[in-house]
Amino acid sequence: MAQVTALNWDEWHASGLGQRLMVGYESQPDGVLPTRLEALLHAGLGGVIWFRHNAEVALERGGEVQAARLSSIHDEIQSLHAAQHSEAGRLLVAIDQEGGPVERLPWSDFPTLPSPYSLHLQPDLMKPYYQLLAQSLAQLGFNLNFSPTVDVNTEPGNRVINVRS
Repeated sequence: MAQVTALNWDEWHASGLGQRLMVGYESQPDGVLPTRLEALLHAGLGGVIWFRHNAEVALERGGEVQAARLSSIHDEIQSLHAAQHSEAGRLLVAIDQEGGPVERLPWSDFPTLPSPYSLHLQPDLMKPYYQLLAQSLAQLGFNLNFSPTVDVNTEPGNRVINVRS
């Protein structure tokens, strides 16, 4: 069996391993990027994913998540990535904003979408709803959304998929 050893940053970048990884990160109360995230970006990280807890850090401070601040964080992340890895293209900045009960952006000014299940009952609304979602996410600097595409609820009592399909 092969022995696994720690890679230094140069080996990680040369191997292309970092480009294959996407990580979540803890938002800092002051809005500054975590040092570990900066180091990973410099080392060739492939992407970051934003979770609801990132928004909750801002909400706990007593304010709302500001769209302009989120967009500037994503610009900063892209700049850090591009400064070291312009040949790799844009960094993936992802979110899982499905609509319905799966909302990662709990803002009053962000469009609230019905669940995918509700939309399947009104197929003529799907395209405009998802165009609105895509445009809204792109304005905030997201370029990948993990919304459901092939979740199929074949079991009416399925508590995981339920209205998410």
